[in-house]
Amino acid sequence: MKISRKVLQAESVPETPLRRPELDILEMPYEGLAAYWLSLKKLLDEKQDTNFLLEEAAYTNEPYVRHLLETAFSALDEERAVRLGKARQDILLEGYRRRFACMRTAVRAIIEAESPRLSLIRMLSHFPAPPIPEAKAAELAQSLLRGLAMPDADKAVLLEIDSRTKADRLMVKLMAYVTLGRKEGRDGCRGLLPYARAYLLLEGLSLAADGFDAPFVDAHMETLARTLLDETRRKMDMSLELCRSIRAEFDYETLYLVARAYIP
Repeated sequence: MKISRKVLQAESVPETPLRRPELDILEMPYEGLAAYWLSLKKLLDEKQDTNFLLEEAAYTNEPYVRHLLETAFSALDEERAVRLGKARQDILLEGYRRRFACMRTAVRAIIEAESPRLSLIRMLSHFPAPPIPEAKAAELAQSLLRGLAMPDADKAVLLEIDSRTKADRLMVKLMAYVTLGRKEGRDGCRGLLPYARAYLLLEGLSLAADGFDAPFVDAHMETLARTLLDETRRKMDMSLELCRSIRAEFDYETLYLVARAYIP
């Protein structure tokens, strides 16, 4: 898909925090991410004050964008800022990789009706140190399941998982998913689909619900996870270059050329 000036210029970053769009580098399209940085450049040209970028950083929960905004106009020299940006990339991508591995483990466990405790042990093995003790995770998962049985249960709060769900919460929620899957069978996966906001998890649960076998679903999820991580690294690279270009005071047209180089 080619990037067009019309698409980029139609996007803007609202000045009021409550109206800011949700950013998620992992799942948002290249065009949307490029438009975000270009709109920041446009606002910077209007305001002539870099302090608003720190305000923007305070209002975004996208970790890599926040890191770039916090460091771009700090006292760090450009070489060090770029080095730190690359280091942050590696850390965030490794976090995504581990969470994706846990999602794969949980979906396979649902298909094979595996013991939730065994699934939890498998998930915990993806971390150098357990993000949550096994006993605590099991206790919280049971508490979550009891909460789901309440008439006024807020399932969106209890079951929602996205790509940035913290590791300890992810363990608990995925353990609950596995328990529900073992109890209700594959058809129970359909009831989980509205709360699987991470694309990889949604894809895996959908295939499980449709009756595909565990080896196929696991292999598909592994390939998809690798693709998502590769694409996310490239989008992070694009963000880094656009942020550097803003810091270097390139004009809007030059930023547009930088963005276009990264669009597939």
